[in-house]
Amino acid sequence: METLSSKLRAEIQEEKKMRHDFVLKKFSFLTIMSGSGALTDKLPTGIDLTWLLLLVPIVAIAFDFYITTTDYRIKRAGKFLQLKASSDEEKEWEIHCKNHPNYLSTAAFAFVTLIYLFGAGFILKQDAPPEMQNYLWIWFSVVILIELCLVVVSSNLRKVL
Repeated sequence: METLSSKLRAEIQEEKKMRHDFVLKKFSFLTIMSGSGALTDKLPTGIDLTWLLLLVPIVAIAFDFYITTTDYRIKRAGKFLQLKASSDEEKEWEIHCKNHPNYLSTAAFAFVTLIYLFGAGFILKQDAPPEMQNYLWIWFSVVILIELCLVVVSSNLRKVL
């Protein structure tokens, strides 16, 4: 009969795979969207896809929400295992993981999103008419604020556990 501990460990592995899949999908979507928006002037159809770049950071943030949620579920199960571990060795491992967290993972998703944001913003600023420049700065500021809020929420979720 399978124990709760083994079920939680299996769930953690599933969640880690899901988080990994979200990260890969994020890179794939953002690369395709950025490339489509950046190469608009090369299209023979005359269709302007430059404004597709406005969606790039929004899609990145949506993926960041999923990544953060999945990360929290992994840590929540790990915390439960720490409290209810059947052996001292398991407890020590969970405590070690808590005392030595991977802070780079929280910063990494935000960093990647900001790189795509700055890239999209740079291309859009060059192609946008002067009357749209102020709106781009507003868009740019709002996206940065949303991403910073997500980083703060992610950090606070880590502290709660």
